[in-house]
Amino acid sequence: MIKLTATDLNLMTECPRCFWRKVNKGLYRPSHPFPSFLNEMEACIKDYYDKYREQGILPPLLEGKIKGKLLSPKPKSIGITEGEVNLWGIPDEYVDEDGKIVILDHKTRNGPPNTAHPAHQLQMEVYTYILERKGAKVTDKAYLIYYCPEPGEIHQGLNIKTTIKTIKLNTERIPKLLEKAKEILEAEEPNKGCEWCGGEK
Repeated sequence: MIKLTATDLNLMTECPRCFWRKVNKGLYRPSHPFPSFLNEMEACIKDYYDKYREQGILPPLLEGKIKGKLLSPKPKSIGITEGEVNLWGIPDEYVDEDGKIVILDHKTRNGPPNTAHPAHQLQMEVYTYILERKGAKVTDKAYLIYYCPEPGEIHQGLNIKTTIKTIKLNTERIPKLLEKAKEILEAEEPNKGCEWCGGEK
């Protein structure tokens, strides 16, 4: 069984050789330490959303900006198996809009972008595709919420500005990406690579 995530598919689009090595050999690209501050911030965001999920309402952060309510109970992870491929993921949040599920994801950065990063776009499409294949009613959109620090008097509390972006999804490309992934993984290690794997340019 081939187990894949949205991160794996993004890696495949960047470098098939790194992708092949990671999935088939367990060889990962060098990683950098993840700031503990961001871990704590993500934990605070999760607790904030869970508080309002229990009340069956949208958090004030989202009220009047999107419709619906937070899905309850919230699945810890989602996944499907198609042939020899198991595709799975852990969405940050789910919004129930009149019986249709919309994926919502948290992003921390220095400022909101004009357009979603291609990796985030594919990530949302993978999550929505999984839900759709599991029989859930979905839409062709997802929400990205950017949490960005702003200048201010820190002794009065750290000022975080939030921006909600709605992105359109194209889940129809996911089956083709899964076919391509299977084809790459079942073949010999690709010669062409990148600066990380040292393959041919």
